[in-house]
Amino acid sequence: MLTKTNFSKTTNKMKNKTTSAQMQILLILFFLPSLFSFLPGKMEKNSGGDLFAQGSGSWAPKADVPGQPYPGPGRGYAVGFSIGAKGYIGTGTATSVFTPTYFKDFWEYDQATNVWTQKADFGGGVRYNAVGFSIGNKGYIGTGSDGGNAKKDFWEWSQATNTWIKKADYPFVRSVAIGFSIGSKGYIGTGSDFISAKNDFYEWDQATNIWTQKANFGGGTRLSAVGFSIGTKGYVGTGANTATGQYTPPTGLLNDFWEWDRTTNVWTQKANFGGAARYEAVGFSIANKKGYIGTGYDGVNATKDFWEWDQAANTWTVKAKYPGCTGASPYGRGEGAVGFSIGCYGYVGTGATVKDIDSITGVHGVACKDFWEYTPDPLPANCCVLVADISGPDTVCIGSNAFISASGGTNYSWSTGATTATITVNQSVSTTYTVIVSDANGCSDVVTVTVPVKNCCTATAVVSSDPSSTVCVGQQVFISASGGTTYSWNTGVTTANIVA
Repeated sequence: MLTKTNFSKTTNKMKNKTTSAQMQILLILFFLPSLFSFLPGKMEKNSGGDLFAQGSGSWAPKADVPGQPYPGPGRGYAVGFSIGAKGYIGTGTATSVFTPTYFKDFWEYDQATNVWTQKADFGGGVRYNAVGFSIGNKGYIGTGSDGGNAKKDFWEWSQATNTWIKKADYPFVRSVAIGFSIGSKGYIGTGSDFISAKNDFYEWDQATNIWTQKANFGGGTRLSAVGFSIGTKGYVGTGANTATGQYTPPTGLLNDFWEWDRTTNVWTQKANFGGAARYEAVGFSIANKKGYIGTGYDGVNATKDFWEWDQAANTWTVKAKYPGCTGASPYGRGEGAVGFSIGCYGYVGTGATVKDIDSITGVHGVACKDFWEYTPDPLPANCCVLVADISGPDTVCIGSNAFISASGGTNYSWSTGATTATITVNQSVSTTYTVIVSDANGCSDVVTVTVPVKNCCTATAVVSSDPSSTVCVGQQVFISASGGTTYSWNTGVTTANIVA
């Protein structure tokens, strides 16, 4: 029987046990962060307060991206790519008190000096949510929006001359598409025309300036995804599958990841992206070996996790979180950053952090200007920074010799079979020449040039005979031709003079 005294003793024991358990829980909670710090992947919190793992690699701040001082020298939804040891960022937008400003400026980043230099403004005018990539020593920007309309124009920038030249338009107006390059070909696909999301995919040939449709993206309609290439394969992942307007947030967020084989023109699904479904993330490859995706918006919170994809193993591994403005927004949304790689290192910067209108500052959207360098751990071996160049005549006369030269490496392999840096050609029709340029580290690049021909004839035939008038039957006639270097008579003679 439970007496009052026994009940009191039992209650005290239970209180003591409860107090002891509470103390143990408190101690575990107190030491939890320290315990996580010893794990291979440290735990961090995203903007929503959720824990996520953090892996190897490191980030270092670099010089801020310059630009328009509105509402500060920052931008979101810009484009970026690299050529050799230089990186490039341009276009984009920033918003203050619901009034957007769109940019057309274009900047070059020098990896060696950590200095930004302004280059010629983008030839297509103000633009955001465009596509950018490089082929050889040329950069390309196209599609996107000017703030009112989706665009389809496509432009080439020459690193050598700092000039923009308009190329063949993309077949359709498009914004928030993906783009990358493989060899001498560029690729653009998916995106939105402000009516619906798309899944088409096109190849642009640098030599012919022609767009050719390829197999539709395997993951269905998609916008605000990421795209990059590794070797002869292209990769597209994350994003959203529906959109109804330019300023309407997309729905149907995704984390699938797909590989496109240039040789077979076939899409194959790979392991899903390791992080949460998201759109407006950044993606790039390093050393033509590993792919990377990170930052973006998951529909609720900004994301700052950063993941590495191993092509050989088809696995995702979490890496050090992105520490910059875009991924760490306290305002609940971060997206539209720029990412690219130079050699062994990755670079991420700019972007937009969006919040409700601030009663003190009146700012609706905050554009980021910071720029960060990512160092993989371990650092890849034989990181390639090789950019080949090729030069040839604008036109060549039929039957005349022409000289074509390549540079940027130590070994050259031409489509003609030649292995020297400079080749001599003689052609009767317009011909495209391709050369693979490589160096001692095994790095390579492919460039092409098309040499048109024209008829450069200047010869004027002059024929004379002696005698010059009527001759008697059986009388010899001496006939002479001039004005050229070779002669072909209907009698079969090939000299300038004949006797008939």
